[in-house]
This record gives sequence, structure tokens and C-alpha cells, in this order.
Amino acid sequence: MLTVLPIDAAENWSRFRGPNGQGTVDDVVFDPKILTEPPLWTAKLPGVGASSPIIDGDRVYITSATEYPGRNLVDHYVLCHDATSGKSLWDRKEPLIPFKKHRLNTYASTTPVIDGDRLFYSIATPEEYVVFAVDKKTGQPLWTRKLGPFSSENGIGYSLIVVDGLVIVPNEQKEKEQVGEECEILALNAETGETVWRLPRKVLQTPASTPCLHNGILVTTSSAHGVSGIDPKTGTEIWSIRPMTLRVISSPIFCDDLVFVANGVGGVGREMFAAKICDENVAAAEVAYELKKPFVVPYVPTSVIGKTPMGKRLFTIGDFGDVTCLDPGTGNILGTQNIEGVFYGSPIILGNVMLVVSFEGVLYALSVAETPEVLCRVELGEASKATPAYADGRLFVRTDSQLFVFDLKMPKEPVQ
Repeated sequence: MLTVLPIDAAENWSRFRGPNGQGTVDDVVFDPKILTEPPLWTAKLPGVGASSPIIDGDRVYITSATEYPGRNLVDHYVLCHDATSGKSLWDRKEPLIPFKKHRLNTYASTTPVIDGDRLFYSIATPEEYVVFAVDKKTGQPLWTRKLGPFSSENGIGYSLIVVDGLVIVPNEQKEKEQVGEECEILALNAETGETVWRLPRKVLQTPASTPCLHNGILVTTSSAHGVSGIDPKTGTEIWSIRPMTLRVISSPIFCDDLVFVANGVGGVGREMFAAKICDENVAAAEVAYELKKPFVVPYVPTSVIGKTPMGKRLFTIGDFGDVTCLDPGTGNILGTQNIEGVFYGSPIILGNVMLVVSFEGVLYALSVAETPEVLCRVELGEASKATPAYADGRLFVRTDSQLFVFDLKMPKEPVQ
């Protein structure tokens, strides 16, 4: 039995995939078998969703949506629960008109983000793409920004992030560009919702990736622009390399001066490449290497960097369960393990344990090693397309209509 030493510094998980979207908390030690104990608490959510939970202090936030067949109505919810007890603290509901989307997408697929006292989230429909700001303590509205229609055959996939008081809003739609309208990335003032800057974008395939930061530079990915480095204060594009012809679903991650990007089509990842970047010198941005190995390269799941006794390693999870460990500097495959299931959520790493949930609703804990081994598996009883979250010694796992919370600190009686 390992000693349980959750790190107090990891109290918040404020955006999709946690700190800077990298999905990693290094200094966590726990026995993964604790996941086979009853959860600390569970909550039934209204309807279904694919968004991931975010945590701020003693509160957890999540979105979900209920469709009413025959009534031409969808209710979209933002929900706030006490992170310790699971008690519902507040919720907000927005009515929507049903619209066409991918069969695996939902009306609640984008993950909210918290900055200071505000919570931001988006809803995208063919009628309107709307960004909302609410008080995180009460759910009371602060401002709403309408950005025009959102047209996509698959629905929206990317989430908002906040950088230095600016809400970064991807607004890249293939269908919008096809009718001659200009696409964009926007930065909105977090206090007012007003536009601070706007960067026009071309679109080949509607992306679903969520940006991150690398040494203070905003890193975005898309088919038309490849990997781009943008000044988050001004919206000026500093560099852009390697446009792609296929769809970009997974989000960028980095290891030192390498940024990793994947793209694919038809449910299979086709290509991943590592971009070597120097944030202030466009001439130094170049492709370090490429990988074209279906099933090793992910399509939907975002990859993750973990630390092993041999150094940092890149871990990918293919959509059909191939878990691969690679040398991030060279792309050489060091080991692989197949786990049962299909995967649309992304892995996270807590210390030396990787966690991921299959579409079939199985939570896997794997060793962070050159040949990853399954340490335990937990049947959650319902499909899942979301990514786990972690804060203050607790693991938060979302299935389609439920939220499970596991206390990793020590075995305890579940909350009644």
C-alpha cells in the first residue's frame, strides 16, 4: 500500500484538462486500488453531456443538457456542487432549439473555465454562438456576448480559456467560411465581454482543439494554420507552421520546446508531429519529426506528458485503446499496451498513475512507465466521453449523466 500524499497546491482545476490544459499534476502519490472503494459521492445530472468538470476551491462545476423529444426543446444547464458533500449549490438553465450535430456529440460538450470570481461558458447553436459570464458563487449573470450563428455539421468541440483577464474564444467554422463569412479567434474583456482583439482565421476543417500557453505565447491548432503562436495581449500571430489537411480534434500539449499536434479523419488519428518552437523567432519554428502510425496517433483524445525514472515521456491513447509510450524528443516508440474500449475522453496523469475513461464507462488506472500496465479498472455503469479532473486529493469523473467523486487521500465512508 502506497502512502497517500495529495498535494495542497493542486487545489484548482479551472479549465479543460486542468493547469494550462496539460492534464498533469506531478506530486501526487496514491494507491490506485482506492478507486475500487465506493465513491465519496455521486450526483445525477440533468440529461447528458460530454463536458468535463472543473474545480475551484470547495466547488465543482459542470454542464449538461436535457432534450425533450416531441417538444422541440433542449434545456442546457450549468451546475455547481459542493466538492466535499456533493450538495447542489446552484444551477442555471438556458433553453435551446434542437439542431443537427454528430451522433456522439451532445448539447453540453464544451467545458467551462473559471478566472477570479467569474465562470465563463459557451453555447453554440445554428441561431447563436453565445459566451456567458456568471458569478461563480451564485450563478448570477454578469454579461452575455452574442457572436452570430454557429454552423457545423458536428457541433462545437473547443472550450474557452482565460489569459490575463482575456477570455479567448475560438470561432472557426468551415460552414461559415464556405458562405463567404470570415472566421476568427476573439479575445473578450473578462470584466465586460467587449472585444479586445480579433484575429481573422481561414478554416479547412472545423477544429475542436482548445488552446494552451507556451512561455506566455498562446498556442492554437487547426487544419488551415497548423500550429500557431499568438501574442495573447494583442492577437498578433508570431509564427505559424505546418498546415494540415485533416481535422484537428485533440488539443496541443508541450514538452520543453516541443509542441505536439495530431490530426485525423474517420475516427482514426493519421498523423502526429512535434513542432520545435522558439516563441520570439518565427524562423526557429520548425517540424522536429512526424509520426504516421494509425492507432498510435490519437484522433479525439489529447495526449499527455508523464515523468518516469528514465525521464519525461509522451503518452498517447489511440481511439481504439492502444496506449503508447514514446520518447518525446525523437518520437521513438518505447512500449505499448492495449486496453479494452473506445476512447473519446483524454488521459490525465497524477504522479505516476495515468487515468482515462473509455466510452463504455470503464475508468482505467495505468502505470506511467515505458510499458504501461493496468493497475485497476472500475466499471462506472454508463458511457463517457469526458476527461477526468483532479483537485485537493479528489478525482472527479463524469459519465454521460453522472458525476463520480473519489477521495484519493484515504479510505472513507461515502457521503450519504
